[in-house]
Amino acid sequence: REFVEKICKEKNILFETEKINIGTMAKEEKMNIEALARRERYKFLEKVREKYNAKYIVTAHHAVDQTETIIGNIIK
Repeated sequence: REFVEKICKEKNILFETEKINIGTMAKEEKMNIEALARRERYKFLEKVREKYNAKYIVTAHHAVDQTETIIGNIIK
């Protein structure tokens, strides 16, 4: 977060962040941590989209995400 925030400031790019305790929330809601993090991430993105009256939310993933998932599943 700090790295991206620094670059955004240098490039005069808007930067929004929010910190929440996903671990605690997952325990309280008895919910899978990844599913909860996804839900909260999209809730945050929607709030930012509305704040700036943006038309779209765009997200991206990279090939390493899939590799991490496969390795994580093998380890389990």
